[in-house]
Amino acid sequence: WIGQIHEEVKRSGSDREFMVRVPLGFEECATYGLDPEEWIKQGIVDVLAPEPITGPHRLDPNLDFTPFLKAAVGTNTRILGVLHARVANDRVGDGPIEMMRAAACNYWEQGVDGLYVAQWFQQWPYTGQFYEKLRELPHPDIMAAKDKYYYVPTEIDTPWNPLTPTKLPIDMSLNNPAAAHFVISDDLQHWGKRERIHEVMLRVGISNITEIDNVRFSLNDTELPTGSMRKINQAYRMNAPRNRTGPTYWFVFRLESEFWPVKGQNILTATVIERDEHLL
Repeated sequence: WIGQIHEEVKRSGSDREFMVRVPLGFEECATYGLDPEEWIKQGIVDVLAPEPITGPHRLDPNLDFTPFLKAAVGTNTRILGVLHARVANDRVGDGPIEMMRAAACNYWEQGVDGLYVAQWFQQWPYTGQFYEKLRELPHPDIMAAKDKYYYVPTEIDTPWNPLTPTKLPIDMSLNNPAAAHFVISDDLQHWGKRERIHEVMLRVGISNITEIDNVRFSLNDTELPTGSMRKINQAYRMNAPRNRTGPTYWFVFRLESEFWPVKGQNILTATVIERDEHLL
């Protein structure tokens, strides 16, 4: 059937291309009866746009397109990184330009052939910020030295895609490290040597803890100093309508260069080392 569609598309005009949006993951594709690996081998799709399809369609800078990219090596099939605009957490509706840069640069770093902007019609009526994002997205070299905001998506009310590296929130218990994975494309050491780094901030939100509880944080197996950490109390939000609650506390680190995240995969670990069970 896919081959027949490809033939009809080419029959209608040799310069026309056939693009298919598919689930992000060959195993997940198979559960829907789709075989993009075979389509690539037969050359019957010009473009594939893989994306998570379980849960809400939201911006995720941590998506991994490399299995599709490897399958397409040496073929005429191009792979697009699917870039959604919606964040929809307790603080952000549509992603600001800093979030869009972070996700787009992560996708370009993997070697995608282009970007597919999905569901952006939700931003209608289009303002100047909408076009500002579009102008930068095709140019990772321009975005490289600009501000970025990387984040890990949080589940709202439907299961997040099982293929994403981290599901938030992550359950925490006493002396049990909880690990969140995230990806960045910035070479901070490179830009630091050129005095282009103004600030590297790490924000961590934790729910259902109290002022008495004690949490230890590590980034890539290096414990983060708490001396300059800012702790923001938002316990008043623990009881609120749906989607209006947020972390009980925000922990904000302004990282010195020896604690900066690295280019590529990073692991943030949080461990509750003291907990007042009686208070809760």
